[in-house]
Amino acid sequence: MKLVIYTQYQENYIHNSSEQLWKNKGGDTFVYENLSTKDIEDIEGAGDGNFRDLMDKIEYKNSASRTNIMSFRIVEDDTKIESHVYYKLQWHEKLQSWYGLYKNEVDHFAL
Repeated sequence: MKLVIYTQYQENYIHNSSEQLWKNKGGDTFVYENLSTKDIEDIEGAGDGNFRDLMDKIEYKNSASRTNIMSFRIVEDDTKIESHVYYKLQWHEKLQSWYGLYKNEVDHFAL
């Protein structure tokens, strides 16, 4: 099983007033593969794992831009990802931190 997370990136075109004008500018797809039973329980809210931390690191908001998680789902390992480019998430046990790789595994980033 794997977790697929879809996000929406937005920019605010009115920063200096009480009005806000948020425009959609695309989004990203994140994939975490090889879910254990404990991982699935954590995602579904039954456990005490670190998936809330992952969600908090993916989502952000400031006065100029924001990224929101639009949806996520748990799918079979052989399910095709609906995005040409996605981030493959991994948990680094020693550092106790999430990191990701682009699908082509060339570019790395830390969450």
